[in-house]
Amino acid sequence: MGEVRHYTENGGPQEAYDSEHKAAVEEYLQKGYSAEAIFADCEIRVSGKTYNVLKRTAVTAFYDENGDTIFDVTNKRIAAEYEALTSGAGEPESDIGKAISSIERQAFEAATQEPEKIPEELESDSKLHDLEKDAETVKEPEKPDAVKKAVEKLQAELAAASDKEKPFAEPCIEYLIKRCGESQSLAEDICQQHKTWKKCYGYIFSKAKTCLGGNSGPVRSDTVFEWVEDYYHLDDKAQEEKKAKEAAERQKKAEERQKQPAKKTTKEAATSKKLEAKETAPKKREACHTEAGSTEEKIQEE
Repeated sequence: MGEVRHYTENGGPQEAYDSEHKAAVEEYLQKGYSAEAIFADCEIRVSGKTYNVLKRTAVTAFYDENGDTIFDVTNKRIAAEYEALTSGAGEPESDIGKAISSIERQAFEAATQEPEKIPEELESDSKLHDLEKDAETVKEPEKPDAVKKAVEKLQAELAAASDKEKPFAEPCIEYLIKRCGESQSLAEDICQQHKTWKKCYGYIFSKAKTCLGGNSGPVRSDTVFEWVEDYYHLDDKAQEEKKAKEAAERQKKAEERQKQPAKKTTKEAATSKKLEAKETAPKKREACHTEAGSTEEKIQEE
């Protein structure tokens, strides 16, 4: 993953979007931006590339299909650019303002064009009804109710958390439940079998440790919530499967070792031989004594 670009509201040549990022921002302003939403996300597609856009507390982040952050823009700058798009006031001077103005003009021209005439053969109600019916049959199937499943999974994990874990787990899981109602993609990520709250907690702990340079200290709640979402968006399925496979192999080897008889040390083997020798020695003497007694009895009889 390359370096993440950060665009602020300060302006200047160093703050100008590159062509790819500029196109993505323009598409987001047209299709996914919501000035009122505190947190909001959407999916856009530009030049054959898919972006997942997430509006956070201070910035709006653009992710690729793997969940890696490509760039982010401060919400103040996004809001100003959206206002320029919708206000229609004056001719903008900045590159982004000109681009937005151009988009606005194209939308206006498209809206004011004379609608195409409906061919006479399609004017009958019966034929229009048939077309509408055919259109319904090719609609994409609805996605499964991932939101409900994600909420149930999170609630179960919160209930299973220990009393020691709950003070931290509770606000994080409540935040995730709220976000599931706003983001279908996040709900689907949470439903993945290998994603768990315990692993999420470990991810947050490692991020905090790195952020604080290995020291103890406070971390802002909005930063923690960003880490929480980052974990569930992270594409780590292959890595988790590899860990599970290695753990299963270690368990199998341990069970095989337990089934094998324990090998005696050289000292233990020598001690065992001495004990065996002591146990057999009296028996030999007894056998000799018995044989001698039998001989003596025979002599007396004769």
